[in-house]
Amino acid sequence: MNLEHKRKLREIELNRALPFIQQGSKILEIGAGAGWQAIVFSDKGFDIEAIDVQESGYAKTAVFRVQFYDGKTIPYPDQHFDVVFSSNVLQHIPHMKVFQAEIKRVLKPGGIAVHILPSGSWRFWTALSYYPNMFKKLGKLFQSNNNKPAEVDERSSQVLAHKLKNRSVPIRLFRAMYPKRLGEHGNVFSELFLFSKTGWKGFFENTDWKLDHCKNSQLFYTGYQLLGKRLGLKTRKVLSNILGSSCSIFVLSKHQKVN
Repeated sequence: MNLEHKRKLREIELNRALPFIQQGSKILEIGAGAGWQAIVFSDKGFDIEAIDVQESGYAKTAVFRVQFYDGKTIPYPDQHFDVVFSSNVLQHIPHMKVFQAEIKRVLKPGGIAVHILPSGSWRFWTALSYYPNMFKKLGKLFQSNNNKPAEVDERSSQVLAHKLKNRSVPIRLFRAMYPKRLGEHGNVFSELFLFSKTGWKGFFENTDWKLDHCKNSQLFYTGYQLLGKRLGLKTRKVLSNILGSSCSIFVLSKHQKVN
């Protein structure tokens, strides 16, 4: 996927979430990656801190200071932020349910959590686009092999024959015929529900959040971006009304304790 195109999509999604965030808020972004959205917050005058796990692999392309942490304990004191923000991150956290307590811990009284999360629509269309993407890759592979010298091609055939003798190779080839899950929970089929608005709302309810707002990102795309920049942003907005938005935006607050 073209990173600059992906960055543009993420910025548009962030702009859809910004009306829920009060100007001057102190914000923590979790799973900030290269800091694409953090730098937008900063440019708009927000006090923003960004964290991510070192394994994210974005360090070399960082455009904003992103602090590494262990993925479990947020390295800030209690009641430190007005807003905790994440974009397409929660589903990648193995301990997603337990981690909600950490988010609440660093939120000030009256603070909010804003999460941009993949939708059931994204899961459905990404699963379907897996096969065109796979055939596209195979086409490039065969084209590359046809351009190799004969002796190189012969060696490649010998290596492939040797691998096929390994019992695990046919199993991997069989598994390659099916789309992979995106997150750390369930499978490609259960993610259809987990990523739906009903699924996410149920998760937040079970982790004792109060859902203040939920709205669509008004963008359509898949995980493989077969058309990439050739499919314009206006077209993607129109398609989101027909095929569904690829993300949903959730605004949450902590339940007030009753004395």
